[in-house]
Amino acid sequence: MSHALADDKEEARKQREGLEFYLLWQYRLEFGSSTRCNHGRFHARYTKSTDRKRNIRGQRLPNDALDNLASKSSMPPLQPQASPHENNWMGLRWSTPKELRGTNLQNEDTSPGVYKIFDPNTLEILYVGETTDLKSRLKTHAAKNWQCQSPHFSFVRLSHDIQKHQLRERESDLLGGFYALTSTLPKFQLIDHKK
Repeated sequence: MSHALADDKEEARKQREGLEFYLLWQYRLEFGSSTRCNHGRFHARYTKSTDRKRNIRGQRLPNDALDNLASKSSMPPLQPQASPHENNWMGLRWSTPKELRGTNLQNEDTSPGVYKIFDPNTLEILYVGETTDLKSRLKTHAAKNWQCQSPHFSFVRLSHDIQKHQLRERESDLLGGFYALTSTLPKFQLIDHKK
């Protein structure tokens, strides 16, 4: 496959997935919660199907079983506010930006949260993510090639009792808001790039 064709396919995928993030965010803004089976959220009285290798089908839970934990409530949707490079983007309080290198991560804690990686010279957002451990995840990202001289990061810490689907809702809202402003996703959003 030619390089140009691969680039076209990558951009088409970004458009398609960006639109999906945008539509999910719009739904959340209109109804105040996520759809039942997005972001890992699920029905309280059912189990989810697994991947095809394990071939376990989702099913109704027995009457005496506890509810599925993935059924917990949605986080309120993030509201459109500011630009992605600003410290109040989407109504969140982003940390002071720092250069993305290991020594700047020594004092970070292991809180869950959302983060953005960007080029400080152009203010281009390179990646938006969520994690259950900010320090560990950002250390992994510090080893990657972001194709700029000194990528920076900023984050928002979230509560330790946040559910995984609620973290994904936060990330999805951010990406939906980003798509609303730019009609695409951040440069490295759907790419598994190496050193």
